[in-house]
Formats: sequence, C-alpha cells, structure tokens
Amino acid sequence: MTTETPSNLSAQQLCDAKHDAKWVDDRVPLPWVMQYIQEHRAEMGERLLDVGCGPGNYTIPLAQEGFDMTGYDVSPVALQKLQSRLRTQDLPIHLVQGSFHENLPFDDGAFDSALSIQVLNYGMWADIQHAIQEVRRVLRDGGYFLWRVRSKNNDNHKKQQRINDVGVTAFDLEGDQIGWINHQFAGDEMHLLAKQNDFEVVLGPFETKESRHPKPGVRAHWNAVYRKQDSAG
Repeated sequence: MTTETPSNLSAQQLCDAKHDAKWVDDRVPLPWVMQYIQEHRAEMGERLLDVGCGPGNYTIPLAQEGFDMTGYDVSPVALQKLQSRLRTQDLPIHLVQGSFHENLPFDDGAFDSALSIQVLNYGMWADIQHAIQEVRRVLRDGGYFLWRVRSKNNDNHKKQQRINDVGVTAFDLEGDQIGWINHQFAGDEMHLLAKQNDFEVVLGPFETKESRHPKPGVRAHWNAVYRKQDSAG
C-alpha cells in the first residue's frame, strides 16, 4: 500500500495533457442533470457554479438557458477551450482557474447552487471532504448541489494500485489515466458526506451502470442532489 503515484506530474499537468488530447470534448450532458436543473430552477436560483467545468459541456448549455454561470477548473487548457467556444456567443460565463483540493476562491454564499460531474472522485478522501465543505460554504442557504462520482463498482479492466485511504482509493497502472488518484465511492459515503456537512439529500444517491462496449468493463457512477440546510437550522 502506498500513497505515491507513478506520475511526477501535478494534477494540473495531468489534466492539461488529457484536455490537449480532447478528453471529454464531445461528452453530452446527462439528461437527468439538465432536466433536474430546468424543473427546479425556481428553487435552485440563477447563479450556478460548475466545479471541474472542463471545456464547458454543462457550463455552456446552462448559460444558453440563461443561468449566470461560473466555471471553475484546474486546467488552463480546458478553460482556454471553453473560452474559444464562447467567441461566437454572448454568454454570461465567468471562468476561474484553480483546484478543488484547495479553498474555493469565492465568498460565502456566492452561489445559488452548484454542480460537479465526474470530478470530485479525483483525490484522496480528505480532498473530497474538503471539497464538499467548500461547496457548502459558497452556497446560499437552501442552495442545491448536483454531483456525480465514480462508483466502486466501476470496472475499466485496468491494473490498479490501491492506496491506504478511507474506502476504495487507487490509481491506474496502465491506460490513459496512469497516476490519477481516484476514490471509488460507495453509496453510504454519499450519505455520510451529506450528514457531515448539514446537507439534505433530496435525490438519490442512485447508481448508474453502462457497458463500455466495444471495450470490456462497466462504467458505474453514484449520483445525488443535496440541499444546503438553512444556517438557522
């Protein structure tokens, strides 16, 4: 068991390299995420934070729906791609570069709601706990948080090295994500993080699975929607 990875690259360098290779550039937004936000717009509000926005696969469509979007990502390459996609569109998107492993550079209660899709699993359990705490801090009372992370039932048929951490945390020893630390969630961990941070779970957690066909293996993720409890209780 070890906490070292076979890569000497920083998280930013790893992400930049993947985004240079057009990682997730053509990923279509999950229907349930877009539908939930549209159906609960009155409760969720207009100021949304996309944590780990990448090239804007959610940030841009939501801005097109009229939301006041802020995209936050560790990769300058991803943010440059997002910015280039905005050149032909007049959309109210604010872009900020930074890591969710650090304090979010936003004021308390700066956003009505937030989302983070397949991002917060990239780190150790302590990183994830800190990220959830920070998301809660920057949400107003009653704000919503929609998120999706890798499940421990995910199977990419790649050799992995387990890390001494809470639950299942590992990094791939082969493939296109060598050196990336991934926490692989259990459903009870989604409930635990909500309880630890005074979030109400308003949807889920629910697990989704899909075949990697024609590649071997299964993609598995946990999905949930939290609501920030009012400070007064």
